[in-house]
Amino acid sequence: MRALITYYTMTNRTKKVADTIANSLKEYEVSVVPFALDAKKFIDKIKQLDKVEHEDFSKFEELFAVLDAKEFDLVVFGSPNYGNLAPKTIKEIIKRIRNLNGKNVAVFITGRFTGSKALQEMKNLVEEKGANVIAEKCYSRFFGIRKTDGTELVINME
Repeated sequence: MRALITYYTMTNRTKKVADTIANSLKEYEVSVVPFALDAKKFIDKIKQLDKVEHEDFSKFEELFAVLDAKEFDLVVFGSPNYGNLAPKTIKEIIKRIRNLNGKNVAVFITGRFTGSKALQEMKNLVEEKGANVIAEKCYSRFFGIRKTDGTELVINME
């Protein structure tokens, strides 16, 4: 069985959860496609964030071109949330992924305080593309992500 994990991240919160999920999917051959704001300086990350939130996705065009769920049995989408809204980048990822119809999907959101509305928004977008959401989780932690965050999502998939 094969799994695709794709996520959007500005900091390491979402990456940490995605990594835990990838390591927990023991029965799957896992492929990970991260959409990361990767500037070294914080101000440069903010500039990258400003571009993608104004729908300039040029930084990610190469990743969008290869984003296809056809060969996968499971697809996992992850993202931070901004003010309890799903970022435009994760919406664009879900919009552009090919062959999602009929696939089993898990979605997760990370954040410091909240994320339930952003999680529901992601879930709705995935379902609109014809996928079956089999697990969902919001990881709201003010002081950071735990090493085990992500395992609950995998357990809910079983």
